[in-house]
Amino acid sequence: LMPTPEERLKLFEWEWHLVREKGIFLADFWNSATSSDGCIAAARSGGYFYINWNGDVMPCVFVPYTVDNVVEAFKNGRNLNDIINSGFFKDIRDWQDSYGYQRPPHEHGNWMRPCFIRDHHKEFLEVVKKHKAKPADEDAKVALTDKEYHKGLIEYDNRMAELTDKIWQEHYIAPELEKVKK
Repeated sequence: LMPTPEERLKLFEWEWHLVREKGIFLADFWNSATSSDGCIAAARSGGYFYINWNGDVMPCVFVPYTVDNVVEAFKNGRNLNDIINSGFFKDIRDWQDSYGYQRPPHEHGNWMRPCFIRDHHKEFLEVVKKHKAKPADEDAKVALTDKEYHKGLIEYDNRMAELTDKIWQEHYIAPELEKVKK
């Protein structure tokens, strides 16, 4: 169950109405990225990662794909640093960096669509395939091989870009560029 791009934009607007008009901040992984400098997955500085009950280590609670298990890693003399410095996590952090993390505002990607798995699904698939990440559950396994699922998410990504890129440029980037000019 996922909101449509149009519903997601309305939710984004409502959340920021609450912040600006009511002084209430709601943390929302997808719609609060303008206040968290984008995606916080994959043990990014200031971010996090997720370990499920089976010990599978994932870049995000919403990214049920893994290349490491903490129990197995510890048995083999490895530690959490080894896991979060894996190629899988590193490639996600590299994507975050290329999308604008710790860059000047005019170099940021659209943080109204920050999510690696949902808003940039094509890039996500490339990283999962490159590192042969394993699904952490049956639903993730089905999703990984479902071409219609991938097609639908890529269409979702494109629609979110259509709805939000202009807003991102006008309300977030343009004011920052004005500050730089002064």
